Amino acid sequence: ALAASIGTRPAGSVKEKAAADYIAEQLKTCGYQITYQPFTTTLFTGGDAPSLNVIATRPGNGQWLVVGGHMDSVAESVGAIDNASGVAALLETARVLSQMRPSQTIVVIGFGAEEWGNPSGSEHYVKALEQTDQIGAMLNIDAIGGGRYPYVHAGATVHHYGPGKNGVSFTGGAIWVRELSLQVAKQLGYEMRTAPEAYWDGYTGSWSDHYAFVLKDIPVAYFEAWDWH
Repeated sequence: ALAASIGTRPAGSVKEKAAADYIAEQLKTCGYQITYQPFTTTLFTGGDAPSLNVIATRPGNGQWLVVGGHMDSVAESVGAIDNASGVAALLETARVLSQMRPSQTIVVIGFGAEEWGNPSGSEHYVKALEQTDQIGAMLNIDAIGGGRYPYVHAGATVHHYGPGKNGVSFTGGAIWVRELSLQVAKQLGYEMRTAPEAYWDGYTGSWSDHYAFVLKDIPVAYFEAWDWH
């Protein structure tokens, strides 16, 4: 639906809004309360543009589980892998959770402006929260349709990017969401990996929607498919 029917969805475009409307409609059918969160972003190509997040909520107890993925694409691509694949998993996760009764408040978010905006939708969402300590964990699903292997990583605060595979300096954050994900995958007989020691040693960088949560010390798990090994 996103890649073939709607197509290219750059930040601020009518097609990004069409993607938000599609996601909202799918989540409504699962019984979620839907909110649009508009914001203005500065495009990397220059100029400001209106973007938005679509937020679906199912109330529970005081602790939140946030599950998110970006709905926009770069201007040169229909974004089938990055990130219609992630949105597909996002919607299916939301559907399955709607049939269960977890105690947590479930917050499902389609983020805007991840590819070309400053702020991104995730940055705007986190900044707009009055407090963040109610978020128990954030799961980020980005580009799971490419690469040979499924991966899950923990979040890390990046201090410096340098040349070469070992040129990065970072401080790793909480790992329990990553470790729980690996444990569950193993129990289900599903091969899931994490970033090898030679690259990120189980962590990931600042290039997706999880990072705004990492900077607030919120535990994250970042799911992708890649060829890190």
